[in-house]
Parts: sequence; structure tokens; C-alpha cells
Amino acid sequence: MKLYVAVAFAFFTLVTQAQIKLTHNVGNQPIETLMFSCNQGEYWARAFILEDFGISTQDEPVIDTGQIAFSTTYQGATAQFNIYEIDENFPASFSEDNLIGSSQEEVIPFASFPKIFTMNFTEPIIVPKGVERILVEVKKGNNPSSPAETTSYIAGTEEDTDISWYYGCGPENSYTPSGELSLPRPNANFFLNVTVSNLLSTPKITDTTFKLYPNPATDILSIASKLTVERVQIFTLDGVQTMESSHTAVDISALPVGLYFAKVWVDDSWQIQKFLKR
Repeated sequence: MKLYVAVAFAFFTLVTQAQIKLTHNVGNQPIETLMFSCNQGEYWARAFILEDFGISTQDEPVIDTGQIAFSTTYQGATAQFNIYEIDENFPASFSEDNLIGSSQEEVIPFASFPKIFTMNFTEPIIVPKGVERILVEVKKGNNPSSPAETTSYIAGTEEDTDISWYYGCGPENSYTPSGELSLPRPNANFFLNVTVSNLLSTPKITDTTFKLYPNPATDILSIASKLTVERVQIFTLDGVQTMESSHTAVDISALPVGLYFAKVWVDDSWQIQKFLKR
């Protein structure tokens, strides 16, 4: 029993710490750049090849946090993260029809010096299998209850490993590298990243495995297996048990939105898989 508890604790600890940050910034210290801003809507973005971060096309990365840094902001601006699928022909091939998901819209706090703004998504964004590249876009909007001034000057880092993309102010009407804008800003790399908290997967059913479906699930989580499923336990990511059932269709409607583990007694052993409640 002691051995099982130790193994279970190690499992939960390992998975909850297995986060992947998609970033091209070197270091976590934002600095002021010469990037301009204006009162109209603006879009800052970064492109990522998922394989470069150890994420294969067989994975389903779950993005639940985004960060963007500003050197100066005013109280009238809001931010929203949008995740798009793109290909190697970006930006020429970019289409808003390829939107994978969006975060909520939040007011950007006032800042008079370089400061990181972190947004925890109220509903995680799942990138489907087969996606090789994504664009992480931050859309600047207006907060109706705040003053009209909405300029927000994005910050960068001293060093950087890839191109920053922008459109909004100036004559450009599509994504353009920040270093090639009509109003040149050669040192304007953008501090902008997202965090993958987990990689969902749906394994094939074998004599010793089971399948959770649908995943993500909203009301009913079903378990399919070629063997008899005797018991199902639901845990939070930090290992707290929230539910237990002897049925293969578990009502999870009362669970808050988020990631969970399903621990299933099948083939005379406990087996564990992740799922997302949305």
C-alpha cells in the first residue's frame, strides 16, 4: 500500500509539472522597445512550429495560459489571445477561418514600466491532432468603461530567436514582420508566449487499455474497454479525488471546467488517463 501511494504521488507530481512554454524570447525580463502603438485595434503575434518544442502531430496540446509584456499601457485597452492553425506559407496563407480557439477578453492593467501581463484562460484551448504550426495572436480591444486612450506599447527582450508579427497601425493591412514595417522598428521583438499544460491523447483499445470519450467532455464521460471496467475514480491535477463510480458512463456535469485524471480499475490494475471537462 505504501508503495502504491508513493508511485501515485510521483505520477501526479510528474504530470502536473510537465508544462511546455512556447516562446521565442530569451529570458523573462521584458524591456522597452521602440514599437509604436495607436488608439485603433492592433494585433501582435508569434508563430510556432510545435515539433520544435517536442509536440508531435499525434498530440493534442492544451493551452491554458498566455503572457504578453508591455512597457506602457493605459486603462482603455483589453487583450484577447487567439490561436490559429497556419502553414509554411504564412502570412500569405493566413485565414481567420483557421481559428482554433480564443481566450476571454480582459482589461490590460495600467503600467508605466515594462511589466508582464499573464492571462489564465477560463476555458483551455485544445489544439487538434495533425496541426504542425500555430499562430499565437493577441488582439487589442477597447474597454467601454474606461477612457478613450487605448495605446499599449508592447515590450520585448534583449535577445530573441524568431520573427515578431504585427498589423493594426500604419498602412499594413495584413501580418508583417516587425522589422519590415513601414514605420521601421528593427529592435521590436514582442514578449508573447503561451503555456501548454498537458498533452491529451486517445490511445487505441488493447486488452490492457481503455478509451475515454468524448474528450473533451461536458456532461457524460464514457469508458470503453474490451475488458470489464469495475471502478472509476476522478482526480484533480493535484491528486484530489472528486468522484467515484462503478459505471462506464460517469456524470461529470457538476465538475468545474478544467483538466482531470480518470483512474480506472481494469484488467486487475489501476490505469490512468487525462481528460478535459469543458
